[in-house]
Amino acid sequence: MNDSYSKNVVEDFIWVKDTKRWKLIPHPYPFKHSAIFLKNYITGPSKKYQGSATFMPNAKLVNRISPKMKLGFIGDIMQMTKYKLEIDPSIKEFFTDIDYLIGNFEGIITTKYKRGAIGSQIMAESDLEALKELLSPEKILLSYANNHAGDFGWEEFQKSYKIVKDHGFMVIGKSH
Repeated sequence: MNDSYSKNVVEDFIWVKDTKRWKLIPHPYPFKHSAIFLKNYITGPSKKYQGSATFMPNAKLVNRISPKMKLGFIGDIMQMTKYKLEIDPSIKEFFTDIDYLIGNFEGIITTKYKRGAIGSQIMAESDLEALKELLSPEKILLSYANNHAGDFGWEEFQKSYKIVKDHGFMVIGKSH
């Protein structure tokens, strides 16, 4: 990239100098963890974990506060296999009264190695348009600090980061 954006990027990050990853299976996990994930993806999680998570009731008062703003949090924002990202109406309704949304943008926008890239999270600009259905981009903070950020190397990461910023989203997870 020859634009002024990339010239300002600090080149001291360890993974900037990272060697190219496998083209077919870019992944950050050891083989054992990948095999367990694949098993759970196909068969579902082990029955021994059912009912292991209990949550505090909504009516429980932990401490009194005077809210100044209301934040919404959303987990991994990503495509699922061949399905494009869509925001369900119930999600839109859930977040109607928030001031800001904070979420993990799980992947990068790229066309590199699109065919046959197993285990990577490839996003599209249409995913950004879907997010704009929730709130305006300047009210959405996206974290790029995730395990798929480096799937396609530093240059592709920079391109994707710039695309998201150019759409008006607040982005964290990298310094420049």
